[in-house]
Amino acid sequence: MSLSEQPVPDPYRAPVDPTGQPGDLPRRYSGYAGVIGRSAALLLDYLILVALFVALSWFIGQVSLRSRINDSGRVGLTAAASFLIALLYFSALEGSRAQATLGKMALGLQVADVHGQPIGFVRAAARFLAKLLSLLVLGVGFLMALFNDRHRALHDVLTGTVVAKVR
Repeated sequence: MSLSEQPVPDPYRAPVDPTGQPGDLPRRYSGYAGVIGRSAALLLDYLILVALFVALSWFIGQVSLRSRINDSGRVGLTAAASFLIALLYFSALEGSRAQATLGKMALGLQVADVHGQPIGFVRAAARFLAKLLSLLVLGVGFLMALFNDRHRALHDVLTGTVVAKVR
């Protein structure tokens, strides 16, 4: 078979594991995380981040009183710092050996590539940034998870990741 005759892989199709059936995850996983579990984990993560953002906002407010930063500067600084904290939170935790944020850990979920392997910090950061695309147009990118067998949202498809349930 020549290169031009080889089939083009379908990014929406589950990968073929040479030792198992198409879409088989490593044995440490019991399957793909559903939309409800993923949503609950995200809610827990957002509660943690909101607490961090409130503390950050208070701290920036205290510093700005002493350094005469105006209101728009304080808001801009708080927004930039909050975005950076969220980026680091999701990227560092999902890209770590744990493969999960605190919310995902609490629910027994992990982020992996489509073969069940860890994704690393850079790919986790790309996944976080791709979530911004999933939010566009009323969150349709997140709703994609309702309509495919591996419950992958737009940011998962773009970064080649899945969220799986740990046994």
